Amino acid sequence: MEIDRSWTHEDEAMGTKSKFWFRPSETTPRWLFKYPQPGTGQHWAEKIAAEIAAGLGIPHAVVELARFEGERGSVSRSFSVGGRTLFHGNEALARTIPYDPEKRFGRSTHTLANIFHTIDNVFLTRSGAVTAKRRFAEYVVLDALIGNTDRHHENWAFLRKRTPAGHRGFLAPSFDHASSLGRELRDEKRERLLRDGRVGHYCERGRGAIYWVDAGRRGPSPLDLLRRAAREYPDLFCFPYRPGLRTRKDSRRCGTSRARGLDVGGRSEILVGTAAIQCVRDSEVHAMTPRTLYLGWQDRAATRAWFPVGRLDVDLAGPRFRFRHLRGAELARKTGGFDVVPGFADLYGDYESGDLFPVFQNRLMSRRRPDFTEYLARRALDESATAADILAVDGGRRVTDDYEVFPKLVKREDGSFECRFFLHGYRHTNPDAERRIASLRPDERLHVSVELTNPTRHPAVQIQTRDYYLIGWAPRYFSHDLMRAMAESKGDYEARVVRTNPAPHSAQRVLIEMKSRWEEHEPMSGREFEPLVR
Repeated sequence: MEIDRSWTHEDEAMGTKSKFWFRPSETTPRWLFKYPQPGTGQHWAEKIAAEIAAGLGIPHAVVELARFEGERGSVSRSFSVGGRTLFHGNEALARTIPYDPEKRFGRSTHTLANIFHTIDNVFLTRSGAVTAKRRFAEYVVLDALIGNTDRHHENWAFLRKRTPAGHRGFLAPSFDHASSLGRELRDEKRERLLRDGRVGHYCERGRGAIYWVDAGRRGPSPLDLLRRAAREYPDLFCFPYRPGLRTRKDSRRCGTSRARGLDVGGRSEILVGTAAIQCVRDSEVHAMTPRTLYLGWQDRAATRAWFPVGRLDVDLAGPRFRFRHLRGAELARKTGGFDVVPGFADLYGDYESGDLFPVFQNRLMSRRRPDFTEYLARRALDESATAADILAVDGGRRVTDDYEVFPKLVKREDGSFECRFFLHGYRHTNPDAERRIASLRPDERLHVSVELTNPTRHPAVQIQTRDYYLIGWAPRYFSHDLMRAMAESKGDYEARVVRTNPAPHSAQRVLIEMKSRWEEHEPMSGREFEPLVR
């Protein structure tokens, strides 16, 4: 597949490799393009692994080989369609057992037993949990077959969809198989392993990301994990013979199965429960340094309206993190079909942790990724930036769910404030405006105006160049406070370009800074921003 630059949409921060989302047209699915690490065959490993999974009847992400601007890679089609969103393994584990969702590698509590225990807690019915565990067993078999050593807690997930009866969902198809099939080996090393009959030795030496015991120093190889699992969980790893695959003549087949009724393409789904991590009630909460982020949710299925649904308070010295739902979540429930923020199943719960909660952590790029410095630069940040700093500017937008993070606007003693945000809606402007965006320069001054007739934003804060090109809008969740500033400051407001980024970083195309002041208005003080728990 040849990818056109005009298709590019936005970066994907999750994971350790550079990648971005693209969409050939508004009527086609989104795809994720991944660059292989230099000197490896990660792109062809992804494709071959997908074909092997298809041959075995194991649900998997659709993968194709691709090229973007002369660079080879692989593309994976999004399966977050039809209103479904991803709920990653680390998020589910953190609400079931004591678990650090941020630490991706060397996580000894990421055991097969804990994964199965988490699945038991996520699904409401025993049959639903058993079906999901059998599907996960298939992934363990696939990993053993292809030598996949990267089944860490962000490389498995659930797909969920809100319904009037709650969330319905299932274990997501297997994805991200780049660390398999000897992708790091040079041709001469492969030939030597084949010649010397040492392929088995190579496979046994690989260490997987799923551990066997909590106190283990390292995970077993994918092959050894399968051996142990088949002995420990025979009901999950041995299934009646299914025609269509070449097997031994005995009547049972160990290791692979197809979890019946769970194909994404229209088969039955299982009701997912909302068991929560321990809720902090009737206890003292530490006084926190006043740094607050909000979590917004968009009703994409119907009105496309935004609701503030959660509040994250960050104690920068601790660190300590506190999360509460907002009254906006109650409104979103009544009018938009919202349920709860993933990982916080009690709408009236008060949650506190020494680690950043997974729903926020999963929106950040790993500091180990080779493009992390560039990731910070595109947001006009440096290496000293904290997770809260990044989320406050970046928004943490993901293709796979309906949430966005934004900072609490802070009013100084003299009434002044400043805020930074990425330009929204520029894709809906005309070609002349797109060309003008391409010519923007840092520190270029911009016009800000109120648009009363916007058909979707009711009303909106419009961003124009000084030569009157409409280039986009301020984020909708800032609109009310920015309009009050424009009204109260009597023209004492300004906006400028901080930085521009080229595609494929289109969600972060233009970073804008706005300064103004309020005389009387208190920002983000509406009822929808009130926490449901004090």
